[in-house]
Amino acid sequence: MPKIYPILKAMSFLPNMKLWFSVDAETEYPAEVPENVRVAWLQTEKDDDMEDADLIFLDYPFRKQPIPLTVLAKACPAETPKGKERGTTCATCGICWKD
Repeated sequence: MPKIYPILKAMSFLPNMKLWFSVDAETEYPAEVPENVRVAWLQTEKDDDMEDADLIFLDYPFRKQPIPLTVLAKACPAETPKGKERGTTCATCGICWKD
C-alpha cells in the first residue's frame, strides 16, 4: 500500500514497535523493506519463493506435509510437527515480538 508505506516506515523506528509485513504469492514480496521491518510469508503453494522471508506461516494443507529444511528453518514453530508435539503456542514462542 504505497499510500501508507511512509507511515509504516516511520513507525518501524519507534522503540516500542515490532513491525511485520505480511505477504504471500498474491501480494508478492515488497520491493522495499525498511531496516527495522521483518517479513512474514504465508506459504500457499508448494513452490513459493520465500527465501527472503524472516518467518514462514504454513497454509493449512502444508501443516500436515513433510516440511523441507529450507522452510523448516524459518517456519512458525507453532505450526511445525515438533512445535505442536512440544505444545508450542504464540504465547510460549514469542518470535513475532522478540528480536
